[in-house]
Amino acid sequence: MPLICLEGASAVGKTTTANEIAKAAGVYVIPGANLLFERPKVESVFREASRAGIHTDSPFNESK
Repeated sequence: MPLICLEGASAVGKTTTANEIAKAAGVYVIPGANLLFERPKVESVFREASRAGIHTDSPFNESK
């Protein structure tokens, strides 16, 4: 089975194009990484860095 991957900048119509291709060909769309994996919350990244002894200038820095 062929696999088609669409790449491009944000907001250029990749999802719309993929959905139209899928509808026309009667196939499925497999969501990209942004939809499959949750991105970490910014606060948790800074807190983990602080716990690891890495200084950040973040308002979430626990060492203040």
